[in-house]
Amino acid sequence: MDKDMDSVEETRDIVIVGGGICGLATALALHRKGLRSIILEKSETLRDTGSAIVIRANGWRALDQLGVASELRQRANPIQRVREVWIDIGKQQEIPEIGECRCVKRNDLIEILAEALPPRAVRFGSQIVSVKVDKENSFPILQLYGDESIQAKGTVTVAGDAMHVTGPFLGQGGSAALEDAVVLARCLAQKVRAEDLSIYGKQVLINKAGEGIDLYVKERRKRLVALSTRTYLTGLLLETRSKLVKFFVIMLLVVLFSDPVGHTKYDCGRL
Repeated sequence: MDKDMDSVEETRDIVIVGGGICGLATALALHRKGLRSIILEKSETLRDTGSAIVIRANGWRALDQLGVASELRQRANPIQRVREVWIDIGKQQEIPEIGECRCVKRNDLIEILAEALPPRAVRFGSQIVSVKVDKENSFPILQLYGDESIQAKGTVTVAGDAMHVTGPFLGQGGSAALEDAVVLARCLAQKVRAEDLSIYGKQVLINKAGEGIDLYVKERRKRLVALSTRTYLTGLLLETRSKLVKFFVIMLLVVLFSDPVGHTKYDCGRL
């Protein structure tokens, strides 16, 4: 990993802004598919703040595809049951966990993802000031703090929290971000091969990358709408004091999401 700029102006195949869970996982997924990328991280070190996160079964399926699940399982603590506590009424309920669910130290997840990347895959101290389009070739240019800029070959999309900000009620934030990484890399690799980046002209590359991103958005839309809706309803159920609202929310959850752990059974597919 390298925090120093190699030159004032560069051209990169794929630029990832942000070295969090999703950024690192996406870079690793692209690397597994033979597509080069660079991560721009504004901090000076890996962002490993935070104590621990829960990775549900769907997240472990994604980690299996990234090739880091086995190592991470050795550092993770399995969760066999969950205890729900209602402080206001003094009620407690124990619910068995169905499927693989493990608690992982955030810094362990970040470090394992980063260590699996090729050298100099992350550029630290790179703060994005603006993104503009080059007038000559229509490629996006990322202006960094200072006089540095990086040109990327193609179009732009979002993933992770930038694509789906969800509450903590289902414990799916990190797992959904890992899904994003696998699906995005797979869809891009279906349309853009590593050799294409040096063979085709700018417009062909833009079109191919755009087609890959369209596939990614189409595949993720249904999953993320369902996940966001379920998260919102679960949060509303926990927070509202209105018995009428609780009744309607419960009815919606039963009708729309009859399986209480259905959100953990999602499979992002092979990389």
